[in-house]
Amino acid sequence: MMYPINHPMADEISIIDHEHSYSNNETKEIAFFLNNEWVTDILPEFEEHTPLAPDGDTRVYGWVPTVKINAFMKKFSM
Repeated sequence: MMYPINHPMADEISIIDHEHSYSNNETKEIAFFLNNEWVTDILPEFEEHTPLAPDGDTRVYGWVPTVKINAFMKKFSM
């Protein structure tokens, strides 16, 4: 699902937790977008959850703890 956010580097966050994503019961897969484009620069808040290089023109953060996402959303949700 996509959610609007008010972050200096992104205006939307995608949060996914289906069986084919990088997630489990306590984590989710996330990605960020700005003006409908993938944000491939690393957001400092989730640096430890992403590979060093983007996958082409995308960047996905895997196995991000739900509590960390909730704290981020509390701070940056619109």
